[in-house]
Amino acid sequence: MNGKNISFKSIGKVFKYDFISATKSFVPIFGITLALGLINGLFTIPAMGNHSTNEVFTGFLQGLLLTTYFGLLIAGLIIYLTVTAKRFNKTMLCDEAYLNLTLPVSIAEHQIGRCLSSLVWYFIYCAVVLVSILALSISGILEISISDVIDLFEMIISEAHERGIPVGGFIITTLLSGIISAITIILALFFIKSVSHLVKKHRGLVEAVLVVGLIIASYTIIFSLVDMNVVEYLEDQEWADYMNAMLLYSWKLIGLNIAVSIAYFFGTNYILSNHLNLE
Repeated sequence: MNGKNISFKSIGKVFKYDFISATKSFVPIFGITLALGLINGLFTIPAMGNHSTNEVFTGFLQGLLLTTYFGLLIAGLIIYLTVTAKRFNKTMLCDEAYLNLTLPVSIAEHQIGRCLSSLVWYFIYCAVVLVSILALSISGILEISISDVIDLFEMIISEAHERGIPVGGFIITTLLSGIISAITIILALFFIKSVSHLVKKHRGLVEAVLVVGLIIASYTIIFSLVDMNVVEYLEDQEWADYMNAMLLYSWKLIGLNIAVSIAYFFGTNYILSNHLNLE
């Protein structure tokens, strides 16, 4: 089935199965994070009296809830990455792989469906973070209101138009960069899991080495795209010239991420297509 054309119907089935299977892992942590954000933002904990003890207790409880909330924000991202990697490992590299590879679904369709499922869950995580932070801003805990953010955004747009800076281009570039970067990370997780599965022992160590190596390589390539002398020169020039140069740099990064994503995709596809993942 690996040589057939890509079927959106098959991708949809893989997506549906993988998305539903990940629900039990993501919904609890995302739900608790959202709930704590809403509790902190929409409800204030009143003091039970005018005594200093009650005020201290109230402040302690509010601080505890906030600390737990911000801890869950970090934990949510870590859990997302961990579950994404483990889901792929379980379904494509371990026991379930024998069953999945007998289905009338190509390896590429498996990869695309599972990548899209992980991407949607990433968007859900971002939505949870955004909604909960908005709730905190409503209460004044973050000392910044929604109206302040809107005013700041309008001021930036107005200033950008006056200076001839392409606002629309930056918005599109930022959104596209976020999506492509997320896809790159997801495919990197698939690739790392696939490569580490080629060895019989010390797979955790192999994964750690791959992660560190890919991070170093990524930063080396990224910084090679930036000529710091040009950046320092542009900082002394008109803002329009500087921002246009940064926009061009952003598109270079997007192109780099796309190229790297393609490499991860076909590297993983080669391992799975040749059944190198099966023991």
